[in-house]
Amino acid sequence: MSTFDEAKNNYLLTTLPAYEFASVRQALERVSLTTGQVLHQSGYDFDYVYFPTTALITLLYLTESGTSVGVGMIGREGVLGIEIFMHADTALSLAIVQNGGIAYRMKTDAFRAKCAAAPACQATMLRYTQALFDQVSQAAVCNRFHTVQQRFARWLLESSDRLGANRLTITHEQIAGSLGVQRSSISIAAHNLSSSGIIKVERGSVTILDRPGLELAACECYKVVSDDYYRLLGQRIPREHSDKPSQPCNSDIPESATFTTNL
Repeated sequence: MSTFDEAKNNYLLTTLPAYEFASVRQALERVSLTTGQVLHQSGYDFDYVYFPTTALITLLYLTESGTSVGVGMIGREGVLGIEIFMHADTALSLAIVQNGGIAYRMKTDAFRAKCAAAPACQATMLRYTQALFDQVSQAAVCNRFHTVQQRFARWLLESSDRLGANRLTITHEQIAGSLGVQRSSISIAAHNLSSSGIIKVERGSVTILDRPGLELAACECYKVVSDDYYRLLGQRIPREHSDKPSQPCNSDIPESATFTTNL
């Protein structure tokens, strides 16, 4: 009788044919990621690629002045370090663990070799590369044209999908850092959505109560990114959710990172 392999909680891994998954699985190492952990920095070489299963990773773009803003997030639907597949050796963004959890990592050389020998893996990674590029591009549009409340609603939906939880353990300050806005703007947006019965706000956590209502409150960017992922990879970003909270955020984004304000 076969048992379920926890690594298959990552959607990209579970889509691989059994024989390709078995080959890739040999090079994977299970690791526990902690909130606030920096996985790679802009301009530095990659050591590993990461396939999250219960962790959530935020991508931040850094400017020469030292400011930064979130441009994407990666959870159980994707892989961090896809640039390696495209034969890039250094990262363009800062990758920080937004919610601690489990991921499976693989050394970069092994990742290239395994995918080169596996046609389905190559195709999956190419499609995911396009999906991630589209997500980052859409984030740029969203940061420029949409209100803080719309962006906050979109952020909650995307985080919930990638974590598989309706309750997100995170502070307003951390959300503001990810969206590149002032904390007070997040507090106002959270109050508005809470007053409408869409979310429940408690100290250090946000619970989604009315998902259809939250989707209506979000800008069109959430649906655009979700539909694009479906177009490229044949399935919606997984939306199975539980009431179990995400792992507590016991660490803030490093003090060395400052954030742009886009109100």
